[in-house]
Amino acid sequence: MDVLAAAATAMDADETLAAAPAAPHSPVATTVATMEGPPEAKRAGTGGGRETKAKAAKKVLSPEEKAIEAAKRRCRRRNQKMKISAAANQQAQERQQVDDKLCGLPRSCHKATKADLQREAQALAFTQSMEKMMADNHAAMAARDEKRRLEKEAAAAIYHNLAKEVIEVQKADAEAKLLDDAKAKILAEDTRIMLADLSSVDDDTRAWFMKRRAEIRARDA
Repeated sequence: MDVLAAAATAMDADETLAAAPAAPHSPVATTVATMEGPPEAKRAGTGGGRETKAKAAKKVLSPEEKAIEAAKRRCRRRNQKMKISAAANQQAQERQQVDDKLCGLPRSCHKATKADLQREAQALAFTQSMEKMMADNHAAMAARDEKRRLEKEAAAAIYHNLAKEVIEVQKADAEAKLLDDAKAKILAEDTRIMLADLSSVDDDTRAWFMKRRAEIRARDA
């Protein structure tokens, strides 16, 4: 009985210590905290599975939510580009202002030396020589183009004259052929008349043939 009473008294004392709030830096609080571990670990140990499931559930997004997230990302990228462009424009404006200020400053008086005058003379001579070279080149190109144009016109005139001569020759040949055909036709007709047999024809036909034979003899005489 005494052993049971002592055990009950010890259990009551443990429950009272566990229920009472411990001081932050008291040995009891330190011991309890050490035994129980940090709050994050305790929460992770008790509800870790539920939090993992919740995070997995949050990763699954609907098409509308995906579109919204994509639009947000595009907005962020566009804003970043606009910031970069604005910064670049500002830097360019600052450089332009500095250049304007430098251009507006009065030029320092510098006495030209012999070397400076020599360089300027050389630069002027080079510029003049290049201008002369370009002018000569343009003149040569113009002369070459004019020569080519005259050669083309001469060739075209020669071709035109040759074509005209060929047409005239062909025309003369055609006329001669027509004349030869007419002469051949007349000769064939005269030959038929001169060699015709008049023994079996009537008097009128014989008279016509005799008249035609007389005309042929008079023409050929």
